[in-house]
Amino acid sequence: MHLLSVLTLKNCKKMGAALVFVLGCAHYANAADSAVDTILSKGELRVCWADDNPYSYKDPTTGKWEGFNHDMAADLASAMEVKLVDVDSTFKTVIASVKNHECDIGGAALFDTIKRAEVVLFTAPISFETSGAFVKNDSPYKTYADLDQKGKVLISKTGSASGDFAKRYFKNAEIRFVASDNSSVNAAEVANGRADAWWVSYTSTSRMLQQNKQFGMRPLGDKPLNPVGIVWAIDLNEYHLQQVINIWLRGQLNSGRTAELWKKWFGTDYIQ
Repeated sequence: MHLLSVLTLKNCKKMGAALVFVLGCAHYANAADSAVDTILSKGELRVCWADDNPYSYKDPTTGKWEGFNHDMAADLASAMEVKLVDVDSTFKTVIASVKNHECDIGGAALFDTIKRAEVVLFTAPISFETSGAFVKNDSPYKTYADLDQKGKVLISKTGSASGDFAKRYFKNAEIRFVASDNSSVNAAEVANGRADAWWVSYTSTSRMLQQNKQFGMRPLGDKPLNPVGIVWAIDLNEYHLQQVINIWLRGQLNSGRTAELWKKWFGTDYIQ
């Protein structure tokens, strides 16, 4: 065989292999990146929720989910011209719910942590949050150092990023994780003396305790820590859905709708 023929054959084989690779990638991308098509064809946007009032919580009188994040999701569903379907979840299970396709979006108030980013995609931040300690009104504690002592107990929600941060930050106090996401259940642990403090999302918990004076609790004097973005989670490879949500989020922000809903649920001005 002539040298030219050999080179031509090798080139053809390389081109053929490259074509197979490209087509294979295209097929994979088409198969994996399908959430938008599924949402539109079914006419449903399934969103998983976890209790974190007023971001999202289930009203005990109606059994329906409400809150800032829920109103945002309702706006997204309306923009996509589909029905919003609420799916019950918890902070411990919401990422798994997204991975198992029990919902299209993890709509709970999720911190954008590296640990979570390793297994899901995030949207652009919907808002921003910090973590802090809440204690009884008559508590002598004023600083985090006062709490970080042997024999002191801080509680936090199982599966929460704020709880993971507390576990790293406090070296001497015991961090006890509570399975319930219900804010009232967690607050009662401190109010009834079963724990010294509650380590949790600062903005949302401040609002909840202001509206529920019966717990008799206040934020600790120290400055809140661990500023992060509040995001929604979607499954890996669903870049199309990520793009749709991010474009919609920009429109919500520019129109003032995000600020309007924040004022409704938090009673303060939205800070970008």
